[in-house]
Parts: sequence; structure tokens; C-alpha cells
Amino acid sequence: MNWGDSAPIGWRRGKTYKPRMTIVKICRNYGDSMKKTLLTVALLGAYTLAQASDLQVWNQDQQQVLEAMEQLSDTTAIGGAGADAYGALLADDFGRWTVGSNLVNDKTSWVDGVRGWFEDGWRVGDRDAVVIEIVIRGDYAFTRRTMSEAYIGPDKEKSNSSAALAEVWIRSGNRWQLLLVNVHPQDAS
Repeated sequence: MNWGDSAPIGWRRGKTYKPRMTIVKICRNYGDSMKKTLLTVALLGAYTLAQASDLQVWNQDQQQVLEAMEQLSDTTAIGGAGADAYGALLADDFGRWTVGSNLVNDKTSWVDGVRGWFEDGWRVGDRDAVVIEIVIRGDYAFTRRTMSEAYIGPDKEKSNSSAALAEVWIRSGNRWQLLLVNVHPQDAS
């Protein structure tokens, strides 16, 4: 590198700077110990980046649960299939409880509410979900996630909601259905 007139103090102007030690020279000079240290640092860096990026590796069963979550969400989105498609993704003995309330909705009452909301012209315009964990135990999946949704009404009115969800999914044949959900509303942002 030629620093020209902007060379750091103590360096000679016009002289090409050549580093005395490079990574290759360090590894050659310090052998396997340094190579292992550099590899460890690189792996820790990659792990840290993965954690910071919220990257998660899911197994096949967990991936199927994520797909079921996505299918359920798609039914109420703009262009979604609506209440009947939503209900098909719920187990027959489905139950929904909002933390702090005294009401547990069963499948029929919840799907009827979704149907009325959908028929009134409401849709989910935007959704942001963060899946915290999926634990599979036999034919049950226990999930924790947060979700924020932006709703669009028939006259373009807007509404938002955010909630933490604790769910139980049940395997039914080759698919997953939502069995139970506890919803803890949070301040919508």
C-alpha cells in the first residue's frame, strides 16, 4: 500500500507498506494451536451471527407445524379462503382462551366469529410472527410465539393487535391441527 503524503506519523512517505505478519504466516509460525484458535473464533462468530439473525434450524416435524401455522394465517389474509378453511385447520375439540377473560371459545363459536369478521370485509393485511419454540412430544406440538397483525376493514379502516401465543397442535394423519391456544394480548405497536 502506498500512503503518499497521508502516511501515518513515523512512516516514510513514498514507501510501500508491507505487513510483517499475515494470517498465513501466523498459522505457519504458531502451528496447529493457532489454527484451532482461529477456527474456534470463526465458529463462534458464525454462531453469534446466526443467533443475532434469529436463524433457527427446525426438524421435519417442527417444519410441518410451521407450515400449518402459515396455512392457518393465510386463510384470513387478503385473498384468503375464509372461515371454513380456517376451521378445517382446527381440531374438533379446539379451545381458545384469552388470558384475563372468563370465556373459552370452542371451535364452532370461534369459527363463527371469524366468519362474521370475514363476511364484514375484514382481512389481515400484514402479519409479523416470531416463533420462540416448538416442542414435539409424540403427536403433540407445544409452541410459543408472538404475533402482530395489521387488519384492513371494508372501508380501508385499519386496526392492529399484538399477542403472545401458547399453543398445542395435534397430529391428525399427515397434518397438524390447532387444538388449544392461550392468547395474551400485548400493546399493539
